[in-house]
Amino acid sequence: MKILEFQIQLLNKIFIDIFICFSLLTRIPVRKTEFKKSNIGKSCWAFPICGLVVGSISLIVFHVSIEVGFNKYIAAIFFVLINLFLTGALHEDGLADL
Repeated sequence: MKILEFQIQLLNKIFIDIFICFSLLTRIPVRKTEFKKSNIGKSCWAFPICGLVVGSISLIVFHVSIEVGFNKYIAAIFFVLINLFLTGALHEDGLADL
């Protein structure tokens, strides 16, 4: 019974970390999670998961727009726009600060 409780607590912590990453790095709506600043540092292991989801969604939009018949330049514009929409221009804002 103790092993099952430990597994449930571990899964709960994993999902909370992923929710923290999505709420911090994207505009994708996730379950409202109360977190402290120290939890952000502990959840940074899930940043690549968030990037994988955002990149996959952007890639799907790119391929669908190619299949629909748009040329590759218009599809690239859609790719950038969906990425801007999903992340709230977080990376582009950092690039503009340089």
